[in-house]
Amino acid sequence: MGKFKFKPAYAALILILIYLGSLVMINPFGPSLSLPKENIINYKLTEEQEDYAIKLGKTVIAFEYDEACEPCVEQKVFLEKIAREQKNQIILQEISMDLTNSTRLRFVSYYGEKFLRNPSENEIWDTLCLLMINPPTYCALREV
Repeated sequence: MGKFKFKPAYAALILILIYLGSLVMINPFGPSLSLPKENIINYKLTEEQEDYAIKLGKTVIAFEYDEACEPCVEQKVFLEKIAREQKNQIILQEISMDLTNSTRLRFVSYYGEKFLRNPSENEIWDTLCLLMINPPTYCALREV
């Protein structure tokens, strides 16, 4: 029988095969997360998408409301106006629920998280001015 000699080329080939095999199990470019094209959506982001949005400097608002409640729908219109004006900074998730004439808001950003129930427009602005990475000029004008 011939004597088998282990050559460096064989070692290199084995290492390359191990590396290529690991690429199948691990994505070297990280998770392929994407955010919705629109910043006003009628569903909840996944936890991973929300974390990704926050890392990108966005403020994520979850707005739960009762469609049968007129003041709730008015608040929805108010939030949509702000979200359109701050398109690059806010993602608004509109979730219709049976909340018996009430609304719930959850704000989350790099600076923290806050929950509000049936807030006034001033309370919404206070929260946005506190939590947004780059608050709009309106926030500074409110302090004057």
